[in-house]
Amino acid sequence: MTTIVARPQALELRDESGAVVASLDYLGDAAEAIATLETVFGAAPESEEYPGNSHYTPGTAYQWGGMELRQPEYTGEMAGLPRSYYLPSFSVRFTAPTSGDAELTTDEGYQVGTVWTDLVAEPALQTNPSGCSGPYLDFVEVPMSDSDGTAYDQRVAVVFRPSEDELTVASISAPLEIHDECA
Repeated sequence: MTTIVARPQALELRDESGAVVASLDYLGDAAEAIATLETVFGAAPESEEYPGNSHYTPGTAYQWGGMELRQPEYTGEMAGLPRSYYLPSFSVRFTAPTSGDAELTTDEGYQVGTVWTDLVAEPALQTNPSGCSGPYLDFVEVPMSDSDGTAYDQRVAVVFRPSEDELTVASISAPLEIHDECA
């Protein structure tokens, strides 16, 4: 594996030719994803519990250098709900351009450390209308329905966050549902 690519619906593991060798679906088994990444990196991750907040449940973060897999702990009625991109089995975050020998990137080739103004100048860049999360390029529209049966398409994206000084990309995260309003 030479490249790990954050996509809206899965984490892709690609070889040196760019071919997808494995795809780890964010709605799939988190333990299997962790085991696959242990094989890729040749080591067990460092793990750390993280607290919940008004947007996210608590869980465990598994880190291999600049690659982080976050496994939420769903309790109460959330535990019985089906996994969705709002309630994924796991999510990922890149905080460095590489981890071990693997390049950490997006499908468009952006990495942590990319000059922020280069990203912002990208013609296809989308902004989150709510401002709750960073801008995004790679997204899919997933058919969903409200509790009353009203159908709609939900955008799910790979999101960029700037450094504090807004000079570079500080992190890349997926999956994230894009909403018109903040919770």
